[in-house]
Amino acid sequence: MKRLMCLTMAVAMTMGAAFLVGCDDDDNGKKHDAPTLALKNGDIKAVHEIESPMSVVVDVAAPAGITDFTVKIESPCLTAEVLGDLGLAQEMNLVTPATEAMSEGLKELGFPIGNEVKGKTSLSFDISQLVPMIAMIYNEDSNHNFVLTVIDADNQKTAGTLRFHLTAK
Repeated sequence: MKRLMCLTMAVAMTMGAAFLVGCDDDDNGKKHDAPTLALKNGDIKAVHEIESPMSVVVDVAAPAGITDFTVKIESPCLTAEVLGDLGLAQEMNLVTPATEAMSEGLKELGFPIGNEVKGKTSLSFDISQLVPMIAMIYNEDSNHNFVLTVIDADNQKTAGTLRFHLTAK
């Protein structure tokens, strides 16, 4: 009888462990595909000349759902001081913007924020108005980069850099 109880308990524990492992992922233990970043109608890896008008639409796919999304700005004209005057910073988190002013500024520039990002498996955002503005406030040959970093619910991280060049006129 004792042996039967031990065997029953061992079977129950094995089934319980199998159930827990099975509930962990829908794909038999496999992680989802890593997040991807793409530039609609363009090559995200290329350097793009700043023109007015221009199309800058970014498509993001994260099958496991987005948990973190940061934008880091590297630009000689979009300095910490200039961005700070707008309530922005050189590095910003779209899921959890640091301040209400940052949330408002990001929305005005065409970036999704908060629940428009968190948990999403895909999203697009259009910054076609933002990029040409650089040429309106700066007139020197220069490079302007937007480093996008996405982390998903499987803790997979993907980064891509939108690269723009301004030729002085």
